[in-house]
Amino acid sequence: PVRAAVTRSAFGAIYGGRSPSPAFGMAVGAGDRLAAHRAAEQECARRGQGCRLLAEFTGACGAVAQGIQRSQWALVVTSDPNTYVVTSTSGGSGANQAQ
Repeated sequence: PVRAAVTRSAFGAIYGGRSPSPAFGMAVGAGDRLAAHRAAEQECARRGQGCRLLAEFTGACGAVAQGIQRSQWALVVTSDPNTYVVTSTSGGSGANQAQ
């Protein structure tokens, strides 16, 4: 999972692509809500298509998790995107990184 911590007055947003796209974007610590959404959506769009809002938060930590399975063409799963298929992308937030 990708995690980020922020101050209490900051805004954050998480966008993710629809499976099997590995695209996601997360903005943390933005000065306003619109800036957080814009930054997260643009980051996601740079990585792939079909981006949609997964979570938004204020004064909290954010995280993105992706479920994967081995590609039918790969013998093992590695960090190479050709060896796996993203089955789900989820985003969430909590008061601190542990949550």
